[in-house]
Amino acid sequence: MGSRTVFLTQGFTKQAGSFEGNLKRQVFDFLTKINGAESGGLDLKKPVAVVDNRVRTARVNRNFRAVLVDMGANTFGLVAVMPHDDAYAFAGRLRVDVNPATGAIDFIDQEALDTARRLADSQVRHVQVENVPAVPGQFAQRPLATFQVPEHTDQPSRLLGLDPQVLVGLGVDAPTAQGLVTLPEQVTVEKVADSLPTVQGLIVLDLLAGRSVDEIREDYVTSSDIDRDDLFAAAQRTAKRRLGVLEINDPDVEAAMSGDLAAWRVWLHPSQKRLVEHRGWNGPYRVTGSAGTGKTVTAVHRAVWLARELERQNHGHPGVFAPVLMTTYTKNLATTIGEQIDTLAGQPLAGQGIEVRTVDAVARSVLMLTDVGRLWLENSRLVSEHELREFVERAVAGTDLDENFLREEWEEVILVGAVRDKETYLSVPRIGRSQRLSRRQRLTVWKATQRLTNELELAQRWTWRQVLDRAALVLQEEPRGADLVRRLGVRHVIVDEAQDLTAAHWRLLRALVPQRKDDIFIVGDSHQRIYGRHVPLSRFGIETRGRSKRLTINYRTSRQIFAWSLGVVDQKADDLDEGTDSMLGARSIFSGHAVERPGFDGLPEDPDEALLAWIRRVRKDMSVDAELASSSGGADTNLSSIAVVRATRNGVDETLARLREAGLAAVKVDDRTSESALPGGIRVMTMHRAKGLEYRAVAVRDASAENQKASEAQGGRQTDPRTRLNLLYVAATRARERLLVC
Repeated sequence: MGSRTVFLTQGFTKQAGSFEGNLKRQVFDFLTKINGAESGGLDLKKPVAVVDNRVRTARVNRNFRAVLVDMGANTFGLVAVMPHDDAYAFAGRLRVDVNPATGAIDFIDQEALDTARRLADSQVRHVQVENVPAVPGQFAQRPLATFQVPEHTDQPSRLLGLDPQVLVGLGVDAPTAQGLVTLPEQVTVEKVADSLPTVQGLIVLDLLAGRSVDEIREDYVTSSDIDRDDLFAAAQRTAKRRLGVLEINDPDVEAAMSGDLAAWRVWLHPSQKRLVEHRGWNGPYRVTGSAGTGKTVTAVHRAVWLARELERQNHGHPGVFAPVLMTTYTKNLATTIGEQIDTLAGQPLAGQGIEVRTVDAVARSVLMLTDVGRLWLENSRLVSEHELREFVERAVAGTDLDENFLREEWEEVILVGAVRDKETYLSVPRIGRSQRLSRRQRLTVWKATQRLTNELELAQRWTWRQVLDRAALVLQEEPRGADLVRRLGVRHVIVDEAQDLTAAHWRLLRALVPQRKDDIFIVGDSHQRIYGRHVPLSRFGIETRGRSKRLTINYRTSRQIFAWSLGVVDQKADDLDEGTDSMLGARSIFSGHAVERPGFDGLPEDPDEALLAWIRRVRKDMSVDAELASSSGGADTNLSSIAVVRATRNGVDETLARLREAGLAAVKVDDRTSESALPGGIRVMTMHRAKGLEYRAVAVRDASAENQKASEAQGGRQTDPRTRLNLLYVAATRARERLLVC
């Protein structure tokens, strides 16, 4: 028997992230066998009672079986891995078809489709759904966070009154389409979409989000002739277009075989795929989108695609840096992105074809290539936050200047503007600064900043803002700067977490790569800004007007969690340039549990007691049952899928002690640890550290303004109300399936 070809469906990959312990390893073993010529132990057979004779099941372990579809030509599609009885029941109602409009394979759960048709045909005027809990009482008592959670049950459907043939022409099941256009409420249409085959459901959700029929047709509908009996050709076509199917020998999947099953979450929406494989923009390109919309995934794919293109063109690697430089804000995120790149590429690309660094680290490397810069860095050290506050305090002594004002004026105007003398400062535009200054006041500020920089120099201390300033200046000096840029060898810069970069960061990045085709690719979300402040990109010669895309499909977070998190976002947030970035059109593609809080749904009113009770509840729900848990690794392996997020480091330590006292394994995730390298146990971290991570269940223990303000005392600098809400938004959207807010 020859080697088989196996395609993985999106339905299977959604399950993959929840596999734990022994079951995860056994699924890997199963895939290794079925993807080769080996048949021993698979027990591959056709169930007796099926609606589609091409459906098969195979043994994964004693309790679990895989449900597959025989596509001919020794090719199979893996649809699901389920407990034994559930697998046979699902196999009995599963059928497969080739969609006449999209040309994609539709894996159809007949029972779910019948439910969708009944629901679409019911024309129910009001559908009872799980309520999104009201905002906790702590918020209502504090003006900072008096926001309203959107009510989705009465939003009108955009499909109401649409010609059903338009839906059919896009690939939606005809009987369902007839009913969909009569449903008045969006929430009912979303429920129908959940029960449709993957691609059909995405089409309906795209229409609900306000995308035009022409845009959707471009993404999904094929103009090719379709042979609806040729499943193998349909599978290849579907995989090539990333419409819910991947071939197991695709590099994206093959690379993930030796890693975590969650690494298979590499699906690209067609609109993302076009961004990734675009043949080049004449300048920078900007991608925005809310949490969970796949911005970083898109950026990682783009970095790998560019690196492969350079390799295909025999570009070589003559520079100090790799030709593709991907930057982010923190070391932790840089490490995570490097791992994702290597997994996706199937080989170590991070550090070779692709360089992954923080922008601060790039600036330091630039200075280390110059004699003056190297001596300055080696003969001094980074100033601590405590030391810098003392330096600033001495600099403003005897003046009426506020310490925070002076520091911001120095960092945001003088350093960013490369201001080197008094005369320049007296006339320089203070972009982004709200307080106007007279000539006399500017003179006072200039003298104070000179005292500050002189004291830093004498004490042999430096700040990261100074490093960025000097590195950008070195690259901008002619002719040595141009020579250094060529020596660095960067052809493409990919910028992740763009919203947190300061003006100093952007000045360096613009100087780092010459203006050319595909010079800078930028992804970010201003709703998640927790470090920087709004800096229009065009101010630094990074022009993206006419070259931007907003992602709207949330793949990570359930509708209930996403709806709750929308209550804290800034509806007037910037789009990283000079426009605004609203949440219009943003939507989640799956439904889940209601957001939970103390005093409701059987949880105690005390936040700490509610946390413990909620963790016990989540562990129980994550376990299949007592018998199956023994073969899948047991409930304890699920602890690593649970995270508790606190506002402060002290809060993290308190939670660790409380969880351990309750007999629960818990580990701290801090700035010095890699989350993936930690042992099993509940993850506990600050809101800042949670950035870039995701878990099946998250408890946000400090949701009130009062508790968030406590973190400011530790950092020594005030946090504005908007940043506090952004932190809460970041923390809540780390959750995929379950969220506790207390």
